[in-house]
Amino acid sequence: MDKSITVAVGSPDDLRSSIWRLWVQGDEVYFGAVQLLPALKVSLHKSGKWHIAWHKSLSIPAKNRVVCRWRRPPPNSDRMLLAINVIVDPFFPKYPFKNKAITGPEINWLPLALFGRVLTLKVLFAMKGADLDSSQVPADVRVLARIPKSNGEDVLFLVQNFSPPAWVWTSIAKWRSEIKLHFRDVDKADLLDVTRALSISLPNYPHEAPVIYDLSLGFENVAPEQGQS
Repeated sequence: MDKSITVAVGSPDDLRSSIWRLWVQGDEVYFGAVQLLPALKVSLHKSGKWHIAWHKSLSIPAKNRVVCRWRRPPPNSDRMLLAINVIVDPFFPKYPFKNKAITGPEINWLPLALFGRVLTLKVLFAMKGADLDSSQVPADVRVLARIPKSNGEDVLFLVQNFSPPAWVWTSIAKWRSEIKLHFRDVDKADLLDVTRALSISLPNYPHEAPVIYDLSLGFENVAPEQGQS
């Protein structure tokens, strides 16, 4: 049985998200954007101490490696709990980079979000005895994978089309406008292919899951390095 799944939004010739990978090793669960692995990943440890962190091999001081910590939450009445959530920016850049064809045969390609909605990728844990009958899944949710852990729990990977509140649209637009890719020679930005950026919304409470925003960038985000014109 497969112990991992890799997904992306769009198509091999029109990537519209980061490429996301979820994998399970025994009772340990890991998740991350492929372009940043293994440098940055989500670790959902069996101890219940969860975090998003930079790899120890990088020249980052130990005290600064952890981006976010949170505790495994208790299950809800359906005997499931939300581990991590990714919201995929549905907007197309005003001036997109040249799109590099993706050749990974293992990628599960997801269609774009419906008009006026956004796609969210969700990693959930289902306890022993949880009702996983497909009739319980809402119409706007698709189960991409169900991977067993050694302890009898299941890891569910879901995609959902949902209508977000207005502040989500505002936040996406604000964060995208603030991101700058600095080049000593701006003309060399032509060498970039599809570029994404991640923005992490930190949790407010110890057991609340963070939200990762998967943002699209374009030439409008390119700027000369400081001191260049």
